[in-house]
Amino acid sequence: MQNVQTTLAYHSKQFKADLFFVSSKTEKRYAIETLKFPETKLSITGLPRFDELLKDETNTATKQQVLIFPMNHDSGLYYQSDVIEHMAQAFISLVQNPVFLDFVQHYQLEVIIALPSSMLHYVAAFSDTNCTLVLQSQEDVQQLIKDSKILITDADPIAFDFSFLFKPVLFYQPDIKTLASEEPFNSNYTYLNELPGEITTSEESLIHLLEQIGINQFHVTRKNQQKADALLYYHDSQANQRIYEAISTLLYGNKNAPSK
Repeated sequence: MQNVQTTLAYHSKQFKADLFFVSSKTEKRYAIETLKFPETKLSITGLPRFDELLKDETNTATKQQVLIFPMNHDSGLYYQSDVIEHMAQAFISLVQNPVFLDFVQHYQLEVIIALPSSMLHYVAAFSDTNCTLVLQSQEDVQQLIKDSKILITDADPIAFDFSFLFKPVLFYQPDIKTLASEEPFNSNYTYLNELPGEITTSEESLIHLLEQIGINQFHVTRKNQQKADALLYYHDSQANQRIYEAISTLLYGNKNAPSK
């Protein structure tokens, strides 16, 4: 969701890439069309972390918990601090909303708030809510993903991992102005067809979406499952093996690769 041409483009002066690993045909097309990578430099493998994420997923017992996982925004500039404050207040307001609390009580859910380092000075404020507060830096995030029934985030990339387990994701993005001259950030237009979850910019609509998910017994919709499928070509635990084979082929060709 950021412009990465200056840092990741094939002809960038930041680094030289001999091989670019991607997770889907969509990413491969983006690397070719936007980052200008030759097709011969690309390999659809998936990422190593997906091996652990997808291992024994059918045997993983999901707990009755909602995971709220704010993105760890940069905080070096004044307008970035404004975004962090805006999002912190938005999440605090959400978990104190009586309708949200009724939803949680109705489905007997525990609310887990995983705070990023950029929101550490809001620990006291979040502690005053009736939620379980943890720090992202001190948690096994992958285990949190596996344990939770539903994820709410503004834009953290773990949303993709969560969706690969075919569980519902909500992107909560209240309209924010990052600079005085900018329009409010809103990913509805550019990314609506790719993000594997529902996108909302208001607390009221977020709670409405939660209620719909509850009625649907916390199953992911077919539309969002199709989006998740489009973002992960191999839904297995063999990414490391594919990466090893791709590097071996690059270094040694098909004939002289060393045994693993």
